Amino acid sequence: MNNKLFLTLISKYFVISTLKILTNKLINKIYLKPIINLKYYLFLLILFNLIFVDKLYSAKQIQQVNYFSSLRASETNVRSGPGQNYPIKFIYKLKGIPVRVISEYDNWYEIEDYDGQTGWITQSLVTKKRTLMVYSKKPSIEMRRKPKIDSHLVFRLENFVIAEYLKCQEQFCAVKINGKKGWVEKNDVFGIDSERKNINDSQLSSSSQNPSQINNNGFNSSANLNPNEHQLQNKK
Repeated sequence: MNNKLFLTLISKYFVISTLKILTNKLINKIYLKPIINLKYYLFLLILFNLIFVDKLYSAKQIQQVNYFSSLRASETNVRSGPGQNYPIKFIYKLKGIPVRVISEYDNWYEIEDYDGQTGWITQSLVTKKRTLMVYSKKPSIEMRRKPKIDSHLVFRLENFVIAEYLKCQEQFCAVKINGKKGWVEKNDVFGIDSERKNINDSQLSSSSQNPSQINNNGFNSSANLNPNEHQLQNKK
């Protein structure tokens, strides 16, 4: 049984039992007529339930968590708080961006992205599928066949290219892009349990386009799960 439902049932049982005892004592003391007694009892029961039980049921707390997920939708509104009534801070218009979930409240998640921006999105917009995103000071990074710096080069990847996460070991992570598997260095990607890198826009490759924007107006991004030829280069 759901913990919240169990708590609610126990609370209502306690309230009803307590009200019965108090009402009986009150009836015996002031000798009200039967019809008035029933109406008074129902009034007290409804009033107490509205004031205390429903508040107890709805008293949800924000839970601090720490794990990675990715965005399910191709457009995601990020709000300033856990609810539709909170204003939109910014919008992602790219599917698969890895995010760190840092808080949970009911069916809302507070997330942190590669740039340190935080906000709230609904649970339905997050998937447990893990992805990694290239986020490096380098103009491009190497995706190699094996977890070795001198291994065969598979692709060169620019910033904001998103890859499917497979696993990590030591200083490398295994990823999959366009049906091809390979290894990239941990320090060049976002989406794993490592210290977040602070990278200024001036340090990123000018040909790469940031997949999140600062306002509500939307943007066009060329980074996606199937990177274009400009962002993903086969070894010549």
